[in-house]
Amino acid sequence: MKSVEILEPCDSAIHQRMTAILRLLTVVAGMMILVGGILLLVRQGNAITSFHTFLGEPTSLRLVPQIVSGALQGHALAIVQFGILLLIATPVIRVLFVGIGYALEQDWLYVAVALIVLAVLGSSLIGHRL
Repeated sequence: MKSVEILEPCDSAIHQRMTAILRLLTVVAGMMILVGGILLLVRQGNAITSFHTFLGEPTSLRLVPQIVSGALQGHALAIVQFGILLLIATPVIRVLFVGIGYALEQDWLYVAVALIVLAVLGSSLIGHRL
């Protein structure tokens, strides 16, 4: 029986850094969501939930500075929300790294494409339509 050798492509330094940072960010975000969820269950696990009316998020969890402040103060829902924000940030950071990589290679067409993608992601995150 022949063994199959899997060859990995030679990664550039920026690609290796990007992969390490995104992996770390994803693990940190997952851990924050897990810790926040556990805190939420411990502190409010016995609360009765009404499924007839939709309340949405509290106003204190609708802006990034308020979410960060609440997470630093140890509010369980803010910790979960901050973990979700970190997960949302990962594709944005990836596009940013890719754009920087193309700029270092002086491939200006792909730098422009990366900037357009960043603009679309940024505008969608702040609620504007392009």
